[in-house]
Amino acid sequence: MSVALNDLVPTGFIGVWQRISMEAKGRPADITTQAYWIQTSALQADMRVPAGRPDFSGKASLAEYSVDDLLWLARQQGIAGMTLAGGELVHRRRQIDYQPTRGRDNTHRMHFEGELLVDENLQGSVVEKWRRLAGAEGGVITLRLLEEAEADGRIVPRKGYLLVVSDYFLFVRDRPEFTRQAASLEDLFEAQDLECEEMVPFLDCEFSFGRRSGGAQPWIIELSTLPYREGKALFSPGQFEALRAGGNALVQRGRGRNGLITRRWSIHEWTEPATA
Repeated sequence: MSVALNDLVPTGFIGVWQRISMEAKGRPADITTQAYWIQTSALQADMRVPAGRPDFSGKASLAEYSVDDLLWLARQQGIAGMTLAGGELVHRRRQIDYQPTRGRDNTHRMHFEGELLVDENLQGSVVEKWRRLAGAEGGVITLRLLEEAEADGRIVPRKGYLLVVSDYFLFVRDRPEFTRQAASLEDLFEAQDLECEEMVPFLDCEFSFGRRSGGAQPWIIELSTLPYREGKALFSPGQFEALRAGGNALVQRGRGRNGLITRRWSIHEWTEPATA
């Protein structure tokens, strides 16, 4: 479908949403997947973690996961990118996609049923229902990741976003290498007959959802496509507040999978006071 939508997302769709159900023709309704979606006027990110996740506790990196562990992670989903709208039609560009599904149309029709936001594909074959999270009204902050540098100064080309609405955030960091086209990561792994160490780069794609101040600690990650990130803070105390002081070229220094990293961000949107 050729999409010619030029409007910002309707105000009523902006916020933080938790999916309560997905109905697809020919399949039982899904009410168990953990799915969160943050929508701003021009950007969006969502993530979906299936039920029945294995116990990954005690494993500090993907390198410690078994083949079965990695195959389970390959079932996760997440997309992020720009959003175009026109009335009830919303088109989400897959500028970052956890699955290798580039080129697939992502235009949906949205409307409200009471307090629920109903998201339906144009064929009417998939219907998702979302509920806005409590306390998800307030300022919006969206940042774009410009580059990420390792401790040795090597710059890793990555796309990334940080979407913040009120107390909630969704951080997205793309994988370090381009994913080959395939119906899914599971199909890609099976077709290539990959070993563990070959699978890891494809799964090093982070979608992390959490809360800035309402969690167990500030900026706590509550759910992530990288399970070892859960329970950790996206920013150390005062680090996020220091970003704003840098104007439009924001620098974050912290610890990544291979040691110290430096991330450079640009501001896409900032509609709340700098003291937040």
